[in-house]
Amino acid sequence: RMDRGAYYERMADSVFCLAPPGWAPWSPRIVEAAFLGCIPVIVTPPSSSDNHDSILLPFDKHLNYKGFSLRVSSDVVFAGRLLAVLEAVAAEPRRIARMRAALVEARDAFRIDDFGASTTSTGILFGNSRDGDDDDSNEPSPATNVKV
Repeated sequence: RMDRGAYYERMADSVFCLAPPGWAPWSPRIVEAAFLGCIPVIVTPPSSSDNHDSILLPFDKHLNYKGFSLRVSSDVVFAGRLLAVLEAVAAEPRRIARMRAALVEARDAFRIDDFGASTTSTGILFGNSRDGDDDDSNEPSPATNVKV
């Protein structure tokens, strides 16, 4: 089992972070990924399912999730094609740069500390985002180094 700090470090060093559904129709994984600068890969229910839109995304009416995240059906995951999908996206550095720029803009919508609420509800202090990161590069790691 990985401790929380190491888990967040791995996320921050990754181009993509999986955001599979949890035991509820929402998950803190998208918010964690956003604040750690990792493009969320939202895993949706199978395409044959009647409830493929059953995932509740925070502020979905106000945020353009297509601009800063990927949606992948669990059919793709279970068929073993997820890595190929992520490698294809990672091979487009301009697309990654656009998604990361959109992610930086979108993550401000997730800041709950502006409302006086606790920022530790998901176990991460969202105020400690990567704003002060020394690496200003938007270039992704080579596709062979894509961490999932």
